[in-house]
Order: sequence, then structure tokens, then C-alpha cells
Amino acid sequence: MRFTSAALIAATIFASAASSAAQPQPQPQAEAPPVAPPAPVDAPSRARARYDEGARAYEAREFVRAARLFAEADVIEANPVALRLALAAVSRADDPVLAISLARRTDGRDVDAATADLARRVRARFGGSVGYVRVVCASGPCRARVAGQEVDGGGTVVVPIGPVDATIEGTALRFRLQVPPRATVDLVEPAAHSDGAPSASPSPSPSPAPLFVAPPPARPAETPRRGGGLSPAAFWLGLGVTAVLGGATIASGLDTRSQHDAFLRDPTPDARDRGRSAEVRTNVLLVATAVSAAATGLVGIAFTRWSGSRGDVR
Repeated sequence: MRFTSAALIAATIFASAASSAAQPQPQPQAEAPPVAPPAPVDAPSRARARYDEGARAYEAREFVRAARLFAEADVIEANPVALRLALAAVSRADDPVLAISLARRTDGRDVDAATADLARRVRARFGGSVGYVRVVCASGPCRARVAGQEVDGGGTVVVPIGPVDATIEGTALRFRLQVPPRATVDLVEPAAHSDGAPSASPSPSPSPAPLFVAPPPARPAETPRRGGGLSPAAFWLGLGVTAVLGGATIASGLDTRSQHDAFLRDPTPDARDRGRSAEVRTNVLLVATAVSAAATGLVGIAFTRWSGSRGDVR
């Protein structure tokens, strides 16, 4: 009996060990290889991507977006085709600042005839709708933000006409410039103290940053214009024409009288015809003289400038 119990216990232990050995054991997981960083995209590939985006935008008639994408492609890698397509797209849009900025890129570049012609047409269409702001540094390098565009000192940026807001980095000053069409307005960095700090008010309490309004550029001296109206020479010319017509009318009237007397002396058909012709001629000259006299009088009264030069009323 004792042998049987011992054998049963040994069999149970053996079966349990065999069952544990039959179960699958967890295997160690292999370590995942590190993900390699994306390879940097070279300039030609980035330019090509912008170019393709611009082509799709152009086909979708999104001309402003197409022009910007073509322009970005030209900035990444200068390409005359991208610049020409940017000008072609912006010429079909209504963005004067972008249009003139693109046209200015052709300055100093060797472009083909088609690109140069597009630039000329863009300038002719949009040139009167923009002005220019030039950043002038008082001492050392400076940088400004003009109408949302970053500009380094000494640079010039295209802006819409009218009031334009600007700031200079490193200062708390805000500027409002009045930009006329086609004109260039200077944004001048304010003078600084010897320690390089911007000029400040001596008041101990801080005050809000002042708003500077740049004066408009001085208008060039204009030659005084003469007052409106015709020169007196026009009146005297009309008077001379009237006098000539009047003299011709008198002479024709005398000839008509003579032809009438001749008909009374010899009432032939030929004399009658000559008399009628003279009468018609005299009547025409009489009407012409009257019209010339009336026109000359109207010119002399209403349209002739008899006085000297007068200043313009503004």
C-alpha cells in the first residue's frame, strides 16, 4: 500500500513537469532597428515641388497662389521659367504689390524677351497702385517690418499706396507712412544716445510709445500755370476773317447791283442767269460774314483770356 502511494505521487510529479515543459515559453523580442531621420531634400527637389504646386494652382485658376508658388521656386533656385510663369500668373490676378515685386526681380537679371515683355506689362498695369519704402539706418545695421514685410536696412520694399504701418526692431516706436503712387518714402531709424539706447522722454513715468507720422515727400516746384482761356490772338484772327468776308460781301453786292442794271438794259436769258448767280453769291457771303462776326464776338466775350497770368485756385 505504501509502495502504491509513493508510485502515485511520483507519477503525479512527473506529469506536472511534463505539462509545464509542453507549454510554449515566451521568447525575448528582438529590438526594433532605429528609424533613420528623413534625408534632407535638396534645393532642386524643393524648387520642383513648389513649381508643381504652382502649376496645379494655375490650372485651378488660383492665380495669386500660383504666382507665389512659382516665385518661391525661383527663390529656392533661380529659374527663368519659374519667374516667367510667376509674372504670367500675377498678370491675371489683382495683387499690385506682388506683381511689382516680381517685375523688380527682372532688374539686373538676364531674362528672355517674353519675360521682359511680361514685366513691362505688369509695371504698366500695376505701377500706379503701389509705392516704395526705403529703410534708412541711423547708426549700424537695423531691420524693419513694413506693411508685414521684413526689410533690412538699406533695402526697399514695395507697398500699397496710402497709409502704411511700420516698426523698427529693437525699438518700441511705431510709424505710419503716407505713401503716394510710384514714390519712395524713407523710413529713418530714430537717433540714439551715445550708449546706443533709443532716445527717451525725461518723464519719470513711462508713457505709451508715440506714433510717428512721416511727412509726405516734398512736391517738386511747379511752374506757375497761366489761367484758362484762349489767347487774344484767337479773337483778332476771327476779327480779321470777319473783315475779309465783309469786304467780299460788299464787293459781291456791288457786282449784283451792276448785273441787275445790265439786265434792265438788255433783258436776255444770259444776263438773267448772271444776275441770279451774283445774287446767290452775295447771299452766301452775307450769311458767312454774320456767322463769323457772331463767333468772333462770342470768343472775345466768353473764351478769351484778356488779363495777365493768374495763379491756380487750390
